[in-house]
Amino acid sequence: MRKFRKAANNSYMAAMNSGHERSQSLFSQVAGRLKENRGAMAGLIIIILILIASFLGPLFCTYGYNEMNMSQRFMAPCLKHLFGTDGYGRDIFVRILYGGRYSLLLGLSGALVSLLLGIVLGLVDGYIGGAFDTVFMRIMDIWSAIPGTLLSIIISTVLGSGFGNTIIALAIGSVPLTVRLLRGQILSVRKEEYLEAAASINASATRIMFKHILPNVISPVIVSTTMNVGAIITAAAALSYLGLGIQPPNPEWGAMLSAGKTYATIYPWLVLFPGCAIAIIVLCVNLFGDGLRDAIDPKMKN
Repeated sequence: MRKFRKAANNSYMAAMNSGHERSQSLFSQVAGRLKENRGAMAGLIIIILILIASFLGPLFCTYGYNEMNMSQRFMAPCLKHLFGTDGYGRDIFVRILYGGRYSLLLGLSGALVSLLLGIVLGLVDGYIGGAFDTVFMRIMDIWSAIPGTLLSIIISTVLGSGFGNTIIALAIGSVPLTVRLLRGQILSVRKEEYLEAAASINASATRIMFKHILPNVISPVIVSTTMNVGAIITAAAALSYLGLGIQPPNPEWGAMLSAGKTYATIYPWLVLFPGCAIAIIVLCVNLFGDGLRDAIDPKMKN
């Protein structure tokens, strides 16, 4: 018995070392392929620039994001106000910079919360399997049958507006996709030797799930989450546009669109610049997500 456990332990360590070497090699290969993708790198660079501008740019601006000057209402874009002013004389350029903080944090936080919930639920379901998996996946079917935007609206209406409640509302709708993706990956590796070796030395279920299974199935989930950031930013703008997300006077891009829609035909810059900001960040996130997907699995390219 002692010899059997020693052999199992040796097999387990060999499998773990082999897996570690493969993960390092895979990371270097993915990084190399990602650097060669011009679209992905351009998207990443623009995302970083927008992050820097949103968090550091306002420190160097001469106007506050909520500083009103009624004598300068609805000014067209000029050297003094690069993006013009709104109905309260507030500088739209400064508000766009501040609004980037809310929109980007909502997108990143919503995707992260959705990822964490999906990982926990997907790991438990994929590891247990059997009758539990059958019942649980029917629940996921019902959950995913509700459109994500509608579910976000319902949750925001129940919980109310606010930054934290908006993150919860945005994250909940994306959980089933992560669960399904992770479950499928787990089913493909459940019979691998390193899992059998871990079970043979009485490794706990938690250790097997988070230390041995998760690192080997997380790559497609990361790609999916990256792509999900853009969708959540768009959904956050939609909620704010409907008055259910970030509330005025906070300058979230969707809230700015909602505030400027009444005067859009007369003063188009009120909706043009917030709309362009949303479009640019979503495009860049999708470019980077596509490049990351192609780098992880080159067979998916084209």
